[in-house]
Amino acid sequence: MKVDKTIRNIIVAEIVFPIVLLVFGIYHGLMQVLYRAGVIKDMSVGGIEYYQGLTLHGVINAIVFTTILIVAFGNIVFLYYLKKPLRRWVQWTSLVLMFGGTLMAAWAMFTKKANVLYTFYPPLMAHWTFYLGAALLVVGSIIPLFFDWLPNYISWKRENPGQKVSLAVYGMLINHIMWVI
Repeated sequence: MKVDKTIRNIIVAEIVFPIVLLVFGIYHGLMQVLYRAGVIKDMSVGGIEYYQGLTLHGVINAIVFTTILIVAFGNIVFLYYLKKPLRRWVQWTSLVLMFGGTLMAAWAMFTKKANVLYTFYPPLMAHWTFYLGAALLVVGSIIPLFFDWLPNYISWKRENPGQKVSLAVYGMLINHIMWVI
């Protein structure tokens, strides 16, 4: 199946963007190790405070990286196994919400307005852009499930009665349904 160029570019962006951000996450993880090992004595390295770095490390590695990358892999799985096209408007909406949300939250973290750790520990308060950004990231990651993956799965099942769908497709559906719950 020939993949639409726009869809291909969106999937590439969904792979490249979190990997680039992962560099920041790994860097801040390394800084935490060096601080805890006593190599770095100052709580602020390169203008990044310890808890700010801890927040960046956790949010980028545990939430942003995994969320955006799983959407990219989901798109690839559904394209490859079901051979059904993805809808441009769905993919654009998802991409804009996920990237926009990530950038909003990143702004709050880099400007020291969201040193809340990646657990969003309740007594700690962040700027509203951090919480809105996190919500947009989650909403953007769910959109493909309801408007691309499930409709394509249902359509494929109707067109292929009696055939079993790939385990990868089931896995992606279950993963995202659990994400919604």
